[in-house]
Amino acid sequence: MPTNHIFLGLSLENWAAIATIANVATVVVLVGINILYLKIARTQASASIEQSKQSQRQADAASEGLRILQEKSAHEQDEQLVRVGVVLQSLLLKVSWWRDILKDKCTAAPPTVKFLPDDWHSIVYNVGRLSAQLREDIYFVGMHLADATAAITGILNMPPDRRASADFDGPSRLLDETAPRLSSIVADIRARRKSAATN
Repeated sequence: MPTNHIFLGLSLENWAAIATIANVATVVVLVGINILYLKIARTQASASIEQSKQSQRQADAASEGLRILQEKSAHEQDEQLVRVGVVLQSLLLKVSWWRDILKDKCTAAPPTVKFLPDDWHSIVYNVGRLSAQLREDIYFVGMHLADATAAITGILNMPPDRRASADFDGPSRLLDETAPRLSSIVADIRARRKSAATN
């Protein structure tokens, strides 16, 4: 017995054909969507790869910039060390010169005395960062030279006929105590520069 089921005027075979066509159309649409998705994904992957290359170039440039900056910083530190060494060598000569003047009871002394340069704080900083011992030594030198400046200024302000031998003992002692430490700092800086030059 044949059963002919009809729904909305179409038989089951017609509905099966329509369903097959709809399935084929759905598969075609899904394949189209997948192809479109793959194109978009490939475009994004290409953009991501290009962005990665750009980031690597920026990282390389930053690394090169950092290397140049480190070299420049090392060069500037070396220049500072040279300048500090020259200033301290000059200061050592000035201390020696004033030690001789004090032995002569300031007969040929200039009217004023100034041991510490205006940028003494910069010298203290640069020497102090080399080592704890040098920091201690440069503080010692600075304090003693400041005290010696005050004591010698007091002597220079006295009339020559009022100066006693005892007046020269304090400043002489201060300069005598300062000279070896100052000489040691100068020698240390020289050795560091020589070592840096060979490396």
